[in-house]
Amino acid sequence: MKKITIALMVISLLATFSIVGFTSNTANHSITIEFSEFVRVALNSDSNITFTVDSSSAGELPPTKYDTTKRLYYLALIDPTKTTLIDVSLTSGTIPTSEYSLEVETTGISAAIGNPGSASADQPIDLSTGGTLITSIGPVATGTSETDGAALKYTLSFNAVPDPTTDGEYTVTYTINDAS
Repeated sequence: MKKITIALMVISLLATFSIVGFTSNTANHSITIEFSEFVRVALNSDSNITFTVDSSSAGELPPTKYDTTKRLYYLALIDPTKTTLIDVSLTSGTIPTSEYSLEVETTGISAAIGNPGSASADQPIDLSTGGTLITSIGPVATGTSETDGAALKYTLSFNAVPDPTTDGEYTVTYTINDAS
């Protein structure tokens, strides 16, 4: 009899809990995301470019040299009604323009997301004076793959016989600026 009484009490307690049930409870909070406009620019590598001038045909100036190993990557987190641009300049060294010229141009521009802009109409850019390389950049993240961003082509061409005792070393700087 005691076993039946205990069994009935357990069944009675279980029935009570299942009828009464449990109430739910919640907690919450807000998440705020704040944006500041900013831009960034980088190269695919920090390695130097070296043009070696060590041969030419008799009676001719050294041949024009090219380098296409650099890509320019950039990010513009900006208001969609604004645009940015990328300028290029020398920040060290002076090119002896009477002997040779050094130019840069974009040979293709692409972006993973957004508007990567377009090549300036003034291409190629003479690095002795600098100028605007890419215009009309909207909100963009170019990506960083081998086909993203702006493909750069540097050209070294000769205007006269260069002085072989005056090697040149120049620092080329890319700056992303507000255009609107």
